[in-house]
Amino acid sequence: MLTAAVLQIDPNLTTVPTGGFDVQTENRGADNYNPFTADAPVKIYATGIRNAYDLVWHSTGKLYTPTNGSAANGNTPDNPETTVNEALKGVATQHDYLFNVVKGGYYGHPNPLRQEYILNGGNPTTGVDPAEVVKVTDPKTGTVYAGYADPTDTVRFAPDPNYQGFAHDFGRNRSPNGIIEYKSNTFNGVLKNKLLVVEYSGGKDILALEPGLDGNIPSGKVTQVISGLSSPLDLIEDTKKNIGNLYVAELINDGAAGQISLLKV
Repeated sequence: MLTAAVLQIDPNLTTVPTGGFDVQTENRGADNYNPFTADAPVKIYATGIRNAYDLVWHSTGKLYTPTNGSAANGNTPDNPETTVNEALKGVATQHDYLFNVVKGGYYGHPNPLRQEYILNGGNPTTGVDPAEVVKVTDPKTGTVYAGYADPTDTVRFAPDPNYQGFAHDFGRNRSPNGIIEYKSNTFNGVLKNKLLVVEYSGGKDILALEPGLDGNIPSGKVTQVISGLSSPLDLIEDTKKNIGNLYVAELINDGAAGQISLLKV
């Protein structure tokens, strides 16, 4: 139940059992941990967030997390409470997204234990819908990947009711991982308060994303800061001593080793 989610943990609990809290949510019968009780030490903040390697609270008070979409040939669950079969077998590679996470929001990765069944944006209209999951054919291999059918008078594969959409679409196979808000006034302030995200695979770079007033990233507000990195996983800014410098954690030699690179202003 706690997978593919942002969890909220209270560090100020006055009573902690010996060995810590057991938050096993399944296979313990009536003793299963329930993250939805008022006094639960670990709660679910938002759901449907697949492979989010990092997250950051922006100075505007918004929570951002970049995520890695599922690889090809994944399956989706069927909702047993409906007469329609929502299950898909063998969907295409999904896009990598940046989410502007709000409490209670769902962001597209199903989990039947939380009654979440529709992948990403589903297919609510016959047109092109944001983050839709439709049948596609790979032009190189001819492989046909499953997707939700176009809506009819009786059947419509709409997103889950609390689906919140995405703040930015990185595309496929980019693997956005580490994220920070740049805080320094270096470069005449052009990067200040922008989100910096490393792309592990597709880009091997750092992108700067400028949030709009609604928290999403407007078209044209994404800039490549640096390219040519070696499988970058994470980054951090020095805001104390060498203000504005960046440190980037990278994998090298096909993952056999790692390094930390210093990017000076």
